[in-house]
Amino acid sequence: MKNKKTILVTGGSVRLGRRICLDLASDGYNIIIHYNKSKKNAINLKKEILDNGNDCEIIKCDFNHKKQVGQLIRKSSKIFGSMYALVNNASIFENDKISNFNDKGWEKHMAINLYAPLKLSQDFYKYLSKGNKAHIINILDQNIVNPDTNFFSYSIAKYGLHGSTPILAKEFAPNISVNSIGPGPTLKNIHQSEKHFKNKKNNTLLKKGSPPEEISNTVRFILKSKSMTGQLIIVDGGEHIS
Repeated sequence: MKNKKTILVTGGSVRLGRRICLDLASDGYNIIIHYNKSKKNAINLKKEILDNGNDCEIIKCDFNHKKQVGQLIRKSSKIFGSMYALVNNASIFENDKISNFNDKGWEKHMAINLYAPLKLSQDFYKYLSKGNKAHIINILDQNIVNPDTNFFSYSIAKYGLHGSTPILAKEFAPNISVNSIGPGPTLKNIHQSEKHFKNKKNNTLLKKGSPPEEISNTVRFILKSKSMTGQLIIVDGGEHIS
């Protein structure tokens, strides 16, 4: 349906991205789900969205390959036409420290967590139809204001994307608003036990962390805003000040 607004969600087939896709689809947007290895999840999510009466497509791209990244927006724009929003959600999250980080891990984090969203943002701007208004939303992490010594390469990449947000907001104005969201404990990651994740949530000021629906609702809030750009909204249950 080319008369409807279209949103591309990177890493949209699993975890937080999945929730964002489902909620935005329920709001009536056309959804493009980007995936890399989670093809089965992407297919199942597409079916769920289509079964609910909304339009959806899936598109594969490996963010470790710059050539593929450079083609993603062009290919996505051919599906439903010019897009309304890009949600830079895809991320890699591997543990290292300044004392033991290495070239391979560093380059992988920079490619997926920093270069890819910036290149996609550049192309999103280039392919935006003249006169259209649009949004770019970067999913970051509360640790950019409350840094930890763990996950060094991940954190530095997120710092870079955070720092780029106001720059992109200035560069792409007035047609594209660029904002970021900083979640706290949202879903248990592969490095955590259930007990550790529960403790992380309980240690936030509101003792709930940031459930996926809270992040998705913040995405919705940004999409409805006509006056906000260059902002970071932290939705973490107060973790960044606890």
